[in-house]
Amino acid sequence: MSKFPIHEFIKISTKNIKSSIKARYTDKCILYPIIDDKKGQRWICDIQKGFKLESHKHLGRYEWFILSGKHKFENIETGESCILEAGDYYCNPPGVPHNDECLESGKVLWIYDMEEDPENI
Repeated sequence: MSKFPIHEFIKISTKNIKSSIKARYTDKCILYPIIDDKKGQRWICDIQKGFKLESHKHLGRYEWFILSGKHKFENIETGESCILEAGDYYCNPPGVPHNDECLESGKVLWIYDMEEDPENI
């Protein structure tokens, strides 16, 4: 019997898993919570073209893994923007204002980490 190394990804099975719950964020974004604990939240999201969040920021690190579709993110402070498609990853550090828009419907793994960003320690 082989042993697998313990990584954060593997340890999720011990957390509060809620994959059967469905929540509507807006009429164009449905969230399927996977994990919700004191460290943060993880969701699979069905996002429809036209979903848009105006300038906002988060206290923790905000990450998206694009599974399908196309999304545009903009850093409000610098004016820089990027367009992400399936297979792309986006990370917004704590406190950085940004906006995002869904350009093509798809699915996203959305991670919000409420703990301090290790890069800022």
